[in-house]
Amino acid sequence: MITWQCDIACKHCSQGTARSRCTIPDHIIITFIEQAAQIDCDLIGFTGGEAFLFYKLLLKINELCKKNGIKATVVTNANWCSTKKICIDRLSNLTAFSKITISHDPWHKEFVPPEKVANAVTACNLLGKKVEIATCYLNSPEAAELYVRKSLYGLVPDCINVSSQPIMWRGRAKYNFNKKDLFQYPILKCRCGASQTPLLTPDGTLYACCGAARDINNNNFLKLGSLNTNSLNNIFEAAKTNHGLQMLRLKGPGALANHLLRIGMDIDLANITGICDICIAISNNPSSKHYLSILANDDQFMRELAVSKLLFDYDSVPLSNFNE
Repeated sequence: MITWQCDIACKHCSQGTARSRCTIPDHIIITFIEQAAQIDCDLIGFTGGEAFLFYKLLLKINELCKKNGIKATVVTNANWCSTKKICIDRLSNLTAFSKITISHDPWHKEFVPPEKVANAVTACNLLGKKVEIATCYLNSPEAAELYVRKSLYGLVPDCINVSSQPIMWRGRAKYNFNKKDLFQYPILKCRCGASQTPLLTPDGTLYACCGAARDINNNNFLKLGSLNTNSLNNIFEAAKTNHGLQMLRLKGPGALANHLLRIGMDIDLANITGICDICIAISNNPSSKHYLSILANDDQFMRELAVSKLLFDYDSVPLSNFNE
């Protein structure tokens, strides 16, 4: 995340208005990209806020990624895409950026007309960049995708890729939506996709997920460290022994909560309706660090973690790697 700043104010935004308006400093972004290359990272996604508010920074990121052999992607609201020419001129300079994701849904549309989205899509297609429309939904991903295709009908190719995710009840969304109206995950049974996506914020802090991690103030087992005081490699190596995080990634927050309840930790599950709520509830317990340390020496927990890791690694091996 290169900035908290944004030029629109969508009702469903999880960032809200209370964030610092800071933008990532040069030394942090240089350190991050160079150290990411050293640990064989080949793809980094950049977002905001609105990343294109800082186009000169994107140009600098582009050169750093090219120099270090890293491909990049970026998310934008396309509010800057007034004409196709502007889009082509700006995107043509971002040669390390192989994919552009454009946010579009009823709440973005209040600020950004479909024509601007279409300008960005056209530019990407002309420049040979992958392009995707990202949308949010209250409770129906199918309805969200249908809305996008109707909104952009006749403006973009019908085959455009559309991804969707539910609104998270955080930031500005907390003031505009009833939590009970939002999509409900089978929270005690599903894995958390956000925990597979570490997030670097503009102040140099690295979190284990792009969800609620940065909203937890105390006992935050999802706060991995800071590039201001440690290297990216050391932060990731330490994360390997964060057994609570590993269970979260492999089996989901429900599995982690069940183990903590089994060893006697009190977790308030009464008001949990979203997948992020479990990690927040765990961290809200002042003794969470103590109980997480107990799990690290708990045979049942560690056995399940080891089996889950083995199965996860097995599923990740391409079939071509096996001899018939």
